[in-house]
Amino acid sequence: MGLTTALSNALSGLNVTQSSLDVTSQNIANAQTAGYSRKIQNNVMNASNGQTRGVSTGQVTRALDDVLQRSVRAETTNSGFINSKAEYLNRMDAIFGKPGSTDAIDTLFNTLNTSLQGLVTSPESDVARTKVVSEAQLLAQRLNSMSTDLNGLRSQTERSLTEAVGQANNLLGQIESINKQVISQFALGGMSYQNALDARDKAIADLSELVDLRVNNGEQGAISISTSNGTVLFDGTALKLNFDGRDSLTAQSRWSADSTKRDVGTISILNNNGTSYDLIAGKSIRGGKIAGLLELRDTAFVDAQAQFDELAAQLALSLSNTTTQGTAATSGAATGFDLNLSPLQSGNTFSVEVQNGAARSIYTFIKTTDATSAAAISFGPTTAGDRTVGIDFSGGLSSVVSQVQAALGSGYTVSNPSGSNLRILDDGAAATTNVLAASTSSTITSLQSGKAALPLFLDPGSVSGYFTGAPENGGQTVGFAQRISLNTTVLNDPSALVVFSSTSAAGQGDPTRPQAILDAIKNSSHTFNPKANIGSTSTPYQGTLGGYLQRIISLQSGKAESANSLQDSQSVVLNNLQARFEDSTGVDVDQEMASLTVLQQMYSANARVVSAISDMFDVLLRMAN
Repeated sequence: MGLTTALSNALSGLNVTQSSLDVTSQNIANAQTAGYSRKIQNNVMNASNGQTRGVSTGQVTRALDDVLQRSVRAETTNSGFINSKAEYLNRMDAIFGKPGSTDAIDTLFNTLNTSLQGLVTSPESDVARTKVVSEAQLLAQRLNSMSTDLNGLRSQTERSLTEAVGQANNLLGQIESINKQVISQFALGGMSYQNALDARDKAIADLSELVDLRVNNGEQGAISISTSNGTVLFDGTALKLNFDGRDSLTAQSRWSADSTKRDVGTISILNNNGTSYDLIAGKSIRGGKIAGLLELRDTAFVDAQAQFDELAAQLALSLSNTTTQGTAATSGAATGFDLNLSPLQSGNTFSVEVQNGAARSIYTFIKTTDATSAAAISFGPTTAGDRTVGIDFSGGLSSVVSQVQAALGSGYTVSNPSGSNLRILDDGAAATTNVLAASTSSTITSLQSGKAALPLFLDPGSVSGYFTGAPENGGQTVGFAQRISLNTTVLNDPSALVVFSSTSAAGQGDPTRPQAILDAIKNSSHTFNPKANIGSTSTPYQGTLGGYLQRIISLQSGKAESANSLQDSQSVVLNNLQARFEDSTGVDVDQEMASLTVLQQMYSANARVVSAISDMFDVLLRMAN
């Protein structure tokens, strides 16, 4: 090997070592930089005629495991979804109050029952009456505050969605800017190019926490990004997300694809062709923090509100509604009952117990004033064959007759014999059907009706001030938990709890009404609307008010507990994946320092070779002279 060749080899070694030192130094300097991946200097041995002719610097690359990177992104998306739900579901669970505390909803409910039992025992006691009124008012106020707090949580999810969509737009803008750098530096390669890839990956990782992503590689280092269902978010240009959030939400606030019926925000995207696409309507967002917030706002919290409202509704109706048994009726061999429907208000019911062969079932018909609300409240049959059916009264009694006939079937005869009376008969001599009982349930509005029922809880949001469960215009039940209030007449004169006719004396110790109130609240079984997602349309929940309250508490507490457990498990999964990813792509300072030492030694060795060759050339020059 000649001196010239040796000098060339040493100089190439110096150049390559210097480049490697620069790469190693940057690795050490950025060891704690988020999103930075370890860089590798790929050196190339030069050869000619089978002999090594020095080395040259190759491309700088990243230590990157693509498979692990995709896994980390996917689990980051899952964590964003789970974490957002866990945070809000825990806050939702806290609305019920700490179990056993004096202000917990179940404590207040049980305290009212205890006070009622005391009034049954001592109906003449002013103290006992006042205590019941006070406890009933506290229960109503607790339902008010719970509903208000829940609406506050829904409003907070709306604000969180505004923030999350803003973050997504910022990140998409960053990705667009960095993507242009990547493309411009693609041909050059080097550290700047690789660092730009790191910066873009960091922005994509942050975006994956907000929404589920699919990243596709293009030419010259370019990428495109879509949601997991294929909706494009970035394709060289960042598409802008728009969220038209509302300042505050109420119990009535709902999402709808129809903008005229929607009173919560929706997320749309403006495509490059100028058209707008609704991501919620298209079910384009299926994971990440944004999907979690949407599920909370539009499902979990709506269900919880419906459960609060149904509890409040059944509490009011159980006390204010009075049952009137039907009058026996016959026509030839056919037997059944006549019902007077004139006292019924919208939301009130009439029931018929029938028998087909050996099977018995109860049909509960709810009065409405339009076909839409009638169809919306029908559900059943239950496991016992019971059904709840909405009946539109707007077409008069003849229409009511037709609707009831259609519900009961051909084994029965339904007619309007006179006035507001409805007659329901069995099949007579055929003896295959039987009408066992029939009754109406109507709302009492007077405190001295002569009946034990009383309007203890009112709805100040209704025109009449009374609660009947009217289903029109979305339903009186929606938001009732926030409106329910104690009858001020009873509040001012607690003797109404025992005086139920104009001839009764306030000082009398009549336990009839207190006992009826206690039975309605504590012992009576009710069928709860399955739209609150406790029970189903085929098997609606049937039980006491206390049982329903415990189901609500158990359900919401279970959701929070499940979310916490899932959050803990997901945290372990994500942390393990991130640790593996860091091991494969991150900077090990000790290893880099060791490499730095070796490179310094290599640089020093090549420098000595250059110095020695330089000395040799000097000697040769002196000899030549």
